[in-house]
Amino acid sequence: MLVYYYVWFMFALGYKRKCWQIERRNKIRELRGENLYRLIGESDAMSISQLRMDRRTFHILCEMVRDVSGLEGTRNTSL
Repeated sequence: MLVYYYVWFMFALGYKRKCWQIERRNKIRELRGENLYRLIGESDAMSISQLRMDRRTFHILCEMVRDVSGLEGTRNTSL
């Protein structure tokens, strides 16, 4: 009976850990989106200071990378 409870406890811990990882991944994705918006959505001054180019040029660069080289967004990186 003790082995049964031990196995059940280990499964519960594994499930809880998996939930924490998913929650952490979602939070990181949300923070990444906020940072990207701050870089290219708010003002050219912030974009120039961080990316060394204005928002229009950055947008053109992203389009070129997508069209010419065939780079696509993935689970970890959006384009």
